[in-house]
Amino acid sequence: MKFLLVNNHAGYYLGDVDGLIYINVNELREKLNTLDKNKEYWIHCAVGIRAYVAERILKQNGFKCKNITGGFKSILAMNYTPKGLEK
Repeated sequence: MKFLLVNNHAGYYLGDVDGLIYINVNELREKLNTLDKNKEYWIHCAVGIRAYVAERILKQNGFKCKNITGGFKSILAMNYTPKGLEK
């Protein structure tokens, strides 16, 4: 499983977190070949609209993915801490 952040200004959102992939949703179609269809992607953004669009694009192209409602805060609330965010 990989986290996919699709904000327009992703570099300003979280910084470097291991396992987190930043792709601007507007560039996702051009970068599909950089993603692995054998992995599942958990997609999130700040509000949810971009994640929904990204989910549709990925599913239409044969990717396994989930739209994480509530964004990255929801992931942290699940007590999952990605590498790079440990204290």
